[in-house]
Amino acid sequence: DKSLFDRSSDITPDDTQVISDIHSLRSIRRHRGFQIYLETRSMDAVSEALGHENKDAKLLTSYLPKPLMDFFNDRWVRQFQNAILLEAMKDSVYCLEAVNMSAEDIEEFLSNHGISN
Repeated sequence: DKSLFDRSSDITPDDTQVISDIHSLRSIRRHRGFQIYLETRSMDAVSEALGHENKDAKLLTSYLPKPLMDFFNDRWVRQFQNAILLEAMKDSVYCLEAVNMSAEDIEEFLSNHGISN
């Protein structure tokens, strides 16, 4: 229905047909779920945003690719491990060697990950 289009829009009815042929509601939903995950790092937030009553990891993997989830989970575990090492070694002369980071890298790490005293 052409009456649905804003006349000031640069998108024509032909453009909308091309876009609708490329994207399905499922792909838009999948992309939105992925976007929410990247913003929140929370499977619970994704589940809630998609209207699921309960978090179902198997169902959520259809929205979030497993290799990418594994990458982020591994990365967050490493960050947490580095934070533990930094705290445990903070007064040691071997701290930089233990975490394999320069003092500048440590400062940036602590700043980026919201870890403070």
